[in-house]
Amino acid sequence: MIVTGAGGFVGQKLCQRLYDLGSNVTAVVRSIDKFPLQSPRIKIFEIDLCKDNNIFWGNQNNSYVFHLAALDGGSGYKNEHKEEIYKKNITITKNLLYSLESVRIAKFIYISSAEVYLKLKIRNKVKENDLKKFSWVKPDHGYAYSKFCCEKLVQSFGKKWEVPVLIIRPGNIYGPGDSPKRKRLIPYLLERIKNGEQKIILKGNGQNIRSFLYIEDYIENLLSLTEHARDGIFNLSGENPISIKDFVGIIAQQSGRKIEFEDKFDPSKKDIFLLDNRKARKLINWQDSTYEKRIKEMLK
Repeated sequence: MIVTGAGGFVGQKLCQRLYDLGSNVTAVVRSIDKFPLQSPRIKIFEIDLCKDNNIFWGNQNNSYVFHLAALDGGSGYKNEHKEEIYKKNITITKNLLYSLESVRIAKFIYISSAEVYLKLKIRNKVKENDLKKFSWVKPDHGYAYSKFCCEKLVQSFGKKWEVPVLIIRPGNIYGPGDSPKRKRLIPYLLERIKNGEQKIILKGNGQNIRSFLYIEDYIENLLSLTEHARDGIFNLSGENPISIKDFVGIIAQQSGRKIEFEDKFDPSKKDIFLLDNRKARKLINWQDSTYEKRIKEMLK
């Protein structure tokens, strides 16, 4: 198994699970220091895929490739570095694909993003085919556009080299190990609780409705889908819609902290963004834990 982006939040969890299942793992990281797993069954490649496409993979024939590597960050970072993110993510994927041309790949799994749907004006849950209703013209979201373009790159690679390709569009993933530096709400909030803050004020009003999927459930669903789906595009998100305010309320109740939003509720600004997972759920035994259970575990 080859895993790019193995040093990240999801990448580390995926490598650990593959290792636990008995697989030999090739972990591609930018820095070995960021990868804590050590084992004879885990081969670590320290590679900057932005710069290097001359990679000798060794005996990797019949491997599954999980491509997670990408330049990412919080919303502020994405807004400030649109062009850089777009160019680097395209380069990362192109370099990886070039390096794999001489390797016989059993299946290529590309981890895209639900953000490819953000410009769609759909009130219901978003299906995979809904993206066909939207045309990227003068894109102003470098990260989402890079993911969309990379989907096309890996599909072309699969067609040319006759490699089955799975494209996964995950929603909001949460769990232990996610860095608060990226300013995503849950790790950022848990870090403030860990630091002993008793009263926390958050920006906004928390009225947006989303669904979240715990990291372990996401990994199990991903691997099950990898096993049962030959190819195609699949959403992979939580099945339990909840407002940000109610989600934060669960954290507040279980942590004993007072957590408030600085703005009042404004119905005109209510935003609902949910994925339709039915295509994936038809193929696998779906896993999706309750928020209360997982938050309790994370606060221990």
